[in-house]
Amino acid sequence: MFKGVLSTLASLVFVSFLFLTPLAFPQDPGTADTVRIECLDIVRPNSQVVVNVYVINDENLSGISIPLAYPDTFTHLDITCDSISFVGTRGASAAYKADTSSIDNATNRVNVFAVWFSGFLTPGNGSVAKLYFTTGPSWDSTLYVPVDSFIWTKGGADTKLEFARTDGIGFLPIFTKGCLGYGEGPPPTITVTSPNGGEVWYVGENHNITWTSSDFTGNVKIEYSTDGGSGWTTIIASTADDGVHPWTIPNAPTNQGRIKVSDAADGTPSDMSNADFSIPDFTIGATPGSRVVDIGASTNYTVNLGYLYGFAHSVNLTILDLPTGATGNFSPNPVNPPANSSVLNVNTTGATPAGHYTLTIRGEGSQIHTTQVTLVVNAAPSSFALLSPDSGSTVSILTPTLSWQQSTDPDPLDTVKYILYYTRNSDFSSYDSIPNITGTSRTLPALQDDTVYYWKARAVDKWGKSTWSSNTWNFRTNYPQPPATFTLIHPPDKDTIWQFSDSLIWHKTTDPDPGDSVVYDLYIDTQPGFASPTIISDLSDTSYYFTGQDDSTYYWKVLAKDINTSGRWSTQTFRFDVYVVQPPDPFTLASPDSASTVST
Repeated sequence: MFKGVLSTLASLVFVSFLFLTPLAFPQDPGTADTVRIECLDIVRPNSQVVVNVYVINDENLSGISIPLAYPDTFTHLDITCDSISFVGTRGASAAYKADTSSIDNATNRVNVFAVWFSGFLTPGNGSVAKLYFTTGPSWDSTLYVPVDSFIWTKGGADTKLEFARTDGIGFLPIFTKGCLGYGEGPPPTITVTSPNGGEVWYVGENHNITWTSSDFTGNVKIEYSTDGGSGWTTIIASTADDGVHPWTIPNAPTNQGRIKVSDAADGTPSDMSNADFSIPDFTIGATPGSRVVDIGASTNYTVNLGYLYGFAHSVNLTILDLPTGATGNFSPNPVNPPANSSVLNVNTTGATPAGHYTLTIRGEGSQIHTTQVTLVVNAAPSSFALLSPDSGSTVSILTPTLSWQQSTDPDPLDTVKYILYYTRNSDFSSYDSIPNITGTSRTLPALQDDTVYYWKARAVDKWGKSTWSSNTWNFRTNYPQPPATFTLIHPPDKDTIWQFSDSLIWHKTTDPDPGDSVVYDLYIDTQPGFASPTIISDLSDTSYYFTGQDDSTYYWKVLAKDINTSGRWSTQTFRFDVYVVQPPDPFTLASPDSASTVST
């Protein structure tokens, strides 16, 4: 095979050294040129290993040829040489190097060669190539498997172990064989014995993890899993292989617990529990989530426990964060599985302040869990009084606004709303009300006029606790109304008075407001717009004797006045004319004089 490769390079000086016979041993005055094959301690089945090919040279070399057999050319073991790599080695600079065509796995042999056409392998000590091997399942790691040099005869030509100097002279270096395992006897084993499945270990307990080992030396790593072996958490990274390790069970509840013990160096050998073990747990909750209680009263909650992964320990219950003056107790306590509930009784006293309190219920078994509930200690809103309108007062509108003092709740988280009650019955045997008032005043809907109303208010907190106003007041509605409509009577509109004087007459009107009286103002003017009227005020009667001027036109109307309003005008404005029929002015006789004599 190697001869075929080199035949293509016949023009090169280096070809001669590969086939010169016999090869000469150099009289090496310095360090003896050497080939050393790495020897691996242990090679296991189903694994990949790397064997380094080392070269020691004290002079420049233009080529190397290192044919190898593993273990020889006729023993067939379950191993394959996968590749020859020069990457990262002293041989990487060679122009021409061995590749997979230089491997013959049928006869367990490989030829490692490298040729420098320019440059050379400078003096040094280190790996020139790496051989990659893969073992199969039947590989016997107990055997000693040497990697040795041999003469590879192929196509009538021999390929031998040989180095070539830069002058083309070849020589045989010293060779130190390597191995694919020294042979180890039976493979090392580790076997977990506890926990090995079915154990129930509680959080905080101390248990021994135990294991056995054979044909193993070194420290072990111990891990635990809570998901059946999919993921692992380290207990200790390295400890002596003494077969026992104390373990305080962590707060990692599971029913898929496993323990794994492995070689601390590389993880092989290893073993884990044959089956799952459990770390039990419990849950805690309480219903209802909130209770409201009056100061000095009692209430209760139901505490519910749930058990996981075979939990069977007692659970002791305690109550935390009770307000001043309050006490709490559980029945039963502790709770012993399979029982799974307890009643928490909370008792307040007169010294317990009103407020919202978050209570913490603590359950302690192998671990501690808590849940929270709300306790509202409730008190009625503070006392308050009515403000307006004053009791016994009169309001002049039919939609009065009633107001009162603000009431506060002792619980700062509580809210106060008001209900306003009003009625015409002093005993409130029937009434109207307005609920859910958030402020301290409210305008009433239209009331009846001239009526006495009684009213009061009630402050209510969001839990229904309430306080009445400290007083009940009343007021009277008196909505001032003008007198009723009325009309003019005499003289009729557009009439003519044939005399200087006549009575102006109108209908009488009344005032709807009880106790109110009516008087009249008579307006007379010669212009329809009443720019400069004559006003006859505060007439109690419904007529007035008027004297006008002849040949004049007059306009008149009447204003009915009460005490509390601006009054009401007559529905019409009338006009009349004054026209007095009179004889001609007086006159005297002029001639003849009285008692005179006329001659004709």
